[in-house]
Amino acid sequence: MLKKIIIVLLIYFLYFGLCVCIYNIHQIDVAAKDAEKDATKSLKSLYNHKIQNESVCVTAKLDQALALRCQLIDQAKESLSISQYAISDDDSGLIIVGKLLAAAQRGVKIKLLLNGLATEMSITSRIPFEIFREKENIEVKTIGGLNLFKPWEINNVLHDKLILVDDNYFISSGKNIGNRFMLKSKDYEATYDFDLIVKKDGPSSKNSLIKQGKIYFNELWHSPYTYDRSHSSRPFTGKALSNLANEIRKANNRHENILRQEIISTLDFHPINAGLLIHNPVGKLVKKPVLWQQLLRFVEESKEATLQSPYVIISEKMKQFQTKQLPDKLTLITNSAATSPNLFAYAGYLRQKEDLLKQMEIWEYQGDGSLHHKALLLDQTIGAVGSFNLDSRSTFLSSENMVFIDSPGFHDQLEKIMQEYQAESLQVKNLTTYKKSDQHRRIVHPTKQKLLDLISKIIKPLEFLL
Repeated sequence: MLKKIIIVLLIYFLYFGLCVCIYNIHQIDVAAKDAEKDATKSLKSLYNHKIQNESVCVTAKLDQALALRCQLIDQAKESLSISQYAISDDDSGLIIVGKLLAAAQRGVKIKLLLNGLATEMSITSRIPFEIFREKENIEVKTIGGLNLFKPWEINNVLHDKLILVDDNYFISSGKNIGNRFMLKSKDYEATYDFDLIVKKDGPSSKNSLIKQGKIYFNELWHSPYTYDRSHSSRPFTGKALSNLANEIRKANNRHENILRQEIISTLDFHPINAGLLIHNPVGKLVKKPVLWQQLLRFVEESKEATLQSPYVIISEKMKQFQTKQLPDKLTLITNSAATSPNLFAYAGYLRQKEDLLKQMEIWEYQGDGSLHHKALLLDQTIGAVGSFNLDSRSTFLSSENMVFIDSPGFHDQLEKIMQEYQAESLQVKNLTTYKKSDQHRRIVHPTKQKLLDLISKIIKPLEFLL
């Protein structure tokens, strides 16, 4: 009997792997061909998307991220729309859930959109969907997840991190809700990322970024691949709810000093001249590479550009959209082998590293924790922040967004933070060495280095999934 079960499982895993690979390879090929004839906007056209009465700020301070979100939720009077890859089952997740429950209780209409697979994997009995079932004013949906009969759907990933507070604030971020992104501790390595915050300062203009954020969120919310989780039928007892309330209270007490900070009024906002939210298409499992095409054209038409991404894996399908020479002054800030926690993605980057060096200057981070930022600087006035990693997964498979903003003050603010990470990085000379020997170089654990070397040699066939 055991032998039969093992054979059935092996056959299923073979079916699973083949379905995922064959479906996605074919559909990526179709999407790439369809996109070849699509028009993109010139860099000059970005300046035409004029915006009035909105200002922007970017912050990367890890110890402010949780308090910022809590204060924005507290400020909500009518509506909250939140898209999140996952809410982790830890103190950060508990505190945010507590804030959402309190907001709903005071009458705020809340729409919470989560990635199905990540949510199913990370939310346990402490933070189940059932807590929202009996609560008025909260709707919960998920996108994607594990469908045993349609395994190719596993790659339909909601990767956007968006928060919309009434008509007053819009956040686009790369941060997940979890302790690694929001609370420093000796128990784990910190993960650093950006929060871009747009604030309303007066009557909205035609091209309002807050309006653009709302339109995009609504497209995601009404996607044909969403699942309504507001009416779960699993039992959830009064005792469990009481236990959850107690856990939330204890989490708030543990981080009272962090949460007591006043964040919003201390942020340095800058006027926006023009702005554009660009995102992948909604409603298909495999997407046209709209965001990649547009980002690439903006870079090609710039005199200088600086990119920041946790890793870079440019697949053959991505390369076909390059039509012009990249700027001579092109810089990439990314993780080093020592700091990256993603073995497969980083191995994909290692396989391409020498080719990338022919096109750009690369700086690899040597500081504490790891980089999770997705950002872009163009020339002297344009900056962009969002959820888009420079890889095939973000290009064709996941829902992603980047907010491009023309604002000299914002550009300089973002540049300053990126330079701080660059100062903790070393410039790459070749595959294994840096241009200057430095005592601050982090040492890669020998076992990790061997695994990276091995995976980088065999990862090519799975490049489309990285």
